[in-house]
Amino acid sequence: MVRDREVYETEENQLESQFTGGYHEQPETATILQQINPAAFLAELEYYLKGYVYNQAEKTFMMPRRLKKDKDNKPIPVKGDDGNVLKDDNDRIVYQTEPANKPLANDDGINAIMLIVRSVVNTNIIMSNFNEDEIRQLIHDTGVELTFLVGFNWEQFEIDKANMRIIIGVALRMCYAALKRAYKAGEKDFLRTTQKSIERVDIRSQYDSQGKKRGLMDTLFGKRG
Repeated sequence: MVRDREVYETEENQLESQFTGGYHEQPETATILQQINPAAFLAELEYYLKGYVYNQAEKTFMMPRRLKKDKDNKPIPVKGDDGNVLKDDNDRIVYQTEPANKPLANDDGINAIMLIVRSVVNTNIIMSNFNEDEIRQLIHDTGVELTFLVGFNWEQFEIDKANMRIIIGVALRMCYAALKRAYKAGEKDFLRTTQKSIERVDIRSQYDSQGKKRGLMDTLFGKRG
């Protein structure tokens, strides 16, 4: 079963609190934290491994479906309990459908792959400080782990050999992107700089042009000094 995005966000928010020190109170910062939270990317990767595609109209990931056909390549109609073929409101025959995409691995395989990916793609890693050599070593180690995992368990995980390189490549690129965000503490510095800017704007908005603190009515109704 695909883990819902909210599940990832709940787990990641617990880690975020280590670095944000209560900044969640400000809506601007909450928006920034949402952007650095990797929950959406993790959920997206798992959906793709499951064979889901993003439906623009529904604004969600869905499994595409196709007509299920018999050995003669003819669509199989849906039959009711009485054995009669079912029809819709327009008197058209209702046919059986099946998933159009095959998962790149079974649930055990996807869970194992995601476990490795989540060990790298998480807030704790993104908010860290790595140099180029450390990133190179982490990517190498992660690639070795994924290669051994998929290479030794492809039958157990029901992975098509033709898809092994795709699975490893997609997972590894996501890990690399997360590690690049931690290059020289880039993400942490960005968050701190942005937070300071927000605080300065918030403080300035409380005073008029003469340096006098605005009263409640001035703040509410936008009186300018």
